[in-house]
Amino acid sequence: MSTTIEELVKPLFDQWLEEKLPEIRTEIRNDLGAKAQQTLFNQTEMAEKQNVSVTTFVKWRKKGLKPEPNPTGKLLFDLNKVNEWLEKNSCSKTI
Repeated sequence: MSTTIEELVKPLFDQWLEEKLPEIRTEIRNDLGAKAQQTLFNQTEMAEKQNVSVTTFVKWRKKGLKPEPNPTGKLLFDLNKVNEWLEKNSCSKTI
């Protein structure tokens, strides 16, 4: 009976996976942790987080909502500061 390539490779792959799995788990945990702590979002992402259209978000910017300074020059907004700005400015989400 001849052995297939899959049968030959499977033990090697299983061994490799067993060795790498702890590292993979750590990377996934770190990535998920970083995403959970993320507070800076671009205009489109922030509009989505606020459950408003990008058009409404642009109107808020015209009313004084400022992006966070960053070295990339991209417009990034801090979720906590946007929420504070909305409270202070009593902005309706249906502007």
